[in-house]
Amino acid sequence: MAVLRSGRETPRRVAFKGERLNIVTDADLDSEAAILAVIGRSRPGDGVISEERPATAGTTGLSWLVDPLDSTANYARDIPIYSVSIAVRDETRVLAGAVGDPERDVVYSTARHAGEVRVDGLAARPRHVRDPSRALALFGVSRHGVPGHPRTSIVPATLIGLFGKARSPGSPALGLAWVAAGRADLAYYEMDFNDWDVSAGVLLCQEAGLSVTLSAPLAAGLGRRLLAGVPELVELARGALEGSGA
Repeated sequence: MAVLRSGRETPRRVAFKGERLNIVTDADLDSEAAILAVIGRSRPGDGVISEERPATAGTTGLSWLVDPLDSTANYARDIPIYSVSIAVRDETRVLAGAVGDPERDVVYSTARHAGEVRVDGLAARPRHVRDPSRALALFGVSRHGVPGHPRTSIVPATLIGLFGKARSPGSPALGLAWVAAGRADLAYYEMDFNDWDVSAGVLLCQEAGLSVTLSAPLAAGLGRRLLAGVPELVELARGALEGSGA
């Protein structure tokens, strides 16, 4: 996280990869190099699946999922909402995960069957709101594949209509961590995310006792759908989104 904080104080090199909305900076690469160096020293036989480099196979049956900078778009514009996401999995499931918030110097972490989320090493005591009119929902919607698809506008409108407040902070990993820790009550993402984007955040929500669903895209070009939060609110949101007609 220190690499990203220090990187905000220096000029950044920005490049586009694939679509023009998908960018990478020197800070992404520096953060990734620092993380992979630690993994290489402490777990040299493990595989690594990271955003900015080709995957490497391991010999232990464990693989690390690394997003060195979630929400590069925010970071590149000096918007202080971005994160680092790291998870480790075996052949069947994620075993542990952590999401770091560099701007606030906070780490959210958990392990499979821990039954809790830790914030800077201390057990969180989340107090979620179950009344939709008082709940805070987070969301993110991608328009990369189908720019004119009505989901782009229907999803935000549906969530804004359902809940007391709805926000789109821009970092799915951090949004899921916030929900797990009780800073928000529900998160919905319909985006082009990869496993390294959400694996740690999903485990955080699961170990916090929340409901998590991951669904296939509704149509070619749309993103996968991830819904996590208080079970009652998840059911409410799922029903409304499925009935939205898009």
